[in-house]
Amino acid sequence: MFKVLMDEWDNDNAIGKGRNVNLMLRRNECLIDRYYYYSRFSKKCYEEILNRLVDEFFLSTERISRLVQENTDKILLQRKQNTTVYYLKNKWPHLRWSQTEKKR
Repeated sequence: MFKVLMDEWDNDNAIGKGRNVNLMLRRNECLIDRYYYYSRFSKKCYEEILNRLVDEFFLSTERISRLVQENTDKILLQRKQNTTVYYLKNKWPHLRWSQTEKKR
């Protein structure tokens, strides 16, 4: 019975061994929000932002760059809606959203 449940779960949530689609989508959403934050509220250049995201998400610069390109529409929408740091802090409270905030 347990094996049947696990097989169903694997078929619904995974695209490969160890890859959960829902977790990857959530990670990408967070990464895009972080990219927006750094590009909008910091004085970092593109390369500095990519390097910062590499450190935060443990992905290659190529992968992050591709994710940013694939989600340009979401980034533009955030800019159009003037997404605030306050909104991002509430959406992702476990992350540091200010250069002056102390690490927990």
